[in-house]
Amino acid sequence: NIANHFATRQFLQHAASWTREAKRFHIARKKIPYIDESGHRVDPPRENGIKFEQFIFDVFESCAPAKFLTLEVSREEEFSPLKNNDSQPADNPTTCRQHLSALHRRWAGCAGGSVRGQDTFEIAPALTYDGEDLEWMHGKSFETPVCVEVSEANK
Repeated sequence: NIANHFATRQFLQHAASWTREAKRFHIARKKIPYIDESGHRVDPPRENGIKFEQFIFDVFESCAPAKFLTLEVSREEEFSPLKNNDSQPADNPTTCRQHLSALHRRWAGCAGGSVRGQDTFEIAPALTYDGEDLEWMHGKSFETPVCVEVSEANK
């Protein structure tokens, strides 16, 4: 869930009572470890259980429109979910690193820099928050893998 939620205490009290009364759940199929007959932990190879979930955004439908605001952002710029380990094909640490690297490559390109190679390209957070103040990259070339540090900006 890519979201920053800001709420009053009154709304949170409403949300707590609404979720208890709504009895609407999302079904998530999960691999649930268990102990077998001989007392050994078993990590199942595939989903073997169901988890019933509720999320804060479920309560949004009960909000007065005048008191609710949604801001849509570009997924490529703002969000890369981390929900799984690397044994899963998506939403894992590797895909998050790839998305961050692609974002930082775009920032370097917009600043007039170039990136060579297919490995990870990262710009240290101390250098920029959202791709700003990277003019010093103009005309520079970076070979991956690399994390561009503050010392590089001062050259």
